[in-house]
Amino acid sequence: MTVCALQAMDGDACIGAIVCKLDRHKGCMRRGYIAMLAVDHEYRKLGIGLSLYRLSFLMLFIVHLYHFLFVRLVRLTIMY
Repeated sequence: MTVCALQAMDGDACIGAIVCKLDRHKGCMRRGYIAMLAVDHEYRKLGIGLSLYRLSFLMLFIVHLYHFLFVRLVRLTIMY
């Protein structure tokens, strides 16, 4: 399981956070999901939650792509 946690900061104050996970589904397919997303009440409606969501989705995609391209191709190369 891969865990991604990001924070949105305003100076020293954390104003938003997201925790998402990339896990195996039924032993073969990888799937990502959001475990928690929070934005401080005073900072809502500014797109911070959406930005955190998009960035975390991008990070999970990169991790999945790395796993698919690097790990699987190395395994295939070693086998042949």
